[in-house]
Amino acid sequence: MATIAEVFRELAAEGGTARVTVVSNQGDGIASYTVGTMFYVSRPSSAQKGEAPAFMRDHLSSDGADAQVSFSDRFVSIDAGNGSTEQQPFSMRATNMAAIAIAPAEGSGQDSKTWLVNIRLPGPFNRTLDFKANVDGSTLVGTSSTAIGITEHVDTAVFVVSLKRDQPLK
Repeated sequence: MATIAEVFRELAAEGGTARVTVVSNQGDGIASYTVGTMFYVSRPSSAQKGEAPAFMRDHLSSDGADAQVSFSDRFVSIDAGNGSTEQQPFSMRATNMAAIAIAPAEGSGQDSKTWLVNIRLPGPFNRTLDFKANVDGSTLVGTSSTAIGITEHVDTAVFVVSLKRDQPLK
């Protein structure tokens, strides 16, 4: 499996897209599963006031319309046979949109051990999660000081981010 830095360099050099997967867990037992498509974006020529640190560097970004997040506290009923049903968490019928950006915290990503992560959850959450994540094998692992729910009673969430390069069209 390619590392985050390898996927970053390939997208910067060749274009194309990568599939991003983000999983989270927080102390109140709610977990999330997010999938989307990311592409390479060059750093802007001028900084926007209040812009997240990830956007001030060369970064990978979803466009905000592609990434979908599902949550463990949203259930769907599944036919279990014999006239009974079971409740399955992470209902794909109850997802929310999300936007994701990641950027190396130092250098060009080649040797960066720390990455900047930005996750934006529009309504009903209206949350922006900005945090640093450390390279752990082929993934990034970080802790956000903001939780992911609407009325949560915890103040942190742990996130794991992975990328897989999409195959170029032939």
